[in-house]
Amino acid sequence: MNIQIISRVFENGFDITTPTETLSAKRSFEETNISNSSGTHIARVGKESFFSSAYNIIISGGGFYQFKRDKCYKMSKPTWECKGEGRSFHLYKRGWRRFEIADECQKIAEFRRAWFDSDYEISVVNEAELKLIICLVLALSESEYRSSAAPD
Repeated sequence: MNIQIISRVFENGFDITTPTETLSAKRSFEETNISNSSGTHIARVGKESFFSSAYNIIISGGGFYQFKRDKCYKMSKPTWECKGEGRSFHLYKRGWRRFEIADECQKIAEFRRAWFDSDYEISVVNEAELKLIICLVLALSESEYRSSAAPD
């Protein structure tokens, strides 16, 4: 399953296209709200506090997760972790603009960041985690790339 997240040029948000539906993500000062085409709230990604680098992810219908850079993981490339609901996920930078999301057992998604914008193409292995995968990519975008659209 492939997903596209396209940043809006003149608005503060994203258009998210999945094979089954189109979602919209609107950024405000401290959070991003995701809704479907009928306006139903799907999820929220927001900073834990003004001084914190951690992000809280709340998925409608159940699910609270915390996303932050993994300071304990010993790797040469940056990693982030997401914990919640008794589960743990890791997001790894695999190369120039390439990332991977894995749960405790296996890879569940991989994605690429566009050259100049915060646009992403996601290849999902485990569709059951679709909302969380979208939220993890948006949390990464907020935490690492919001201040600049320049390539890393």
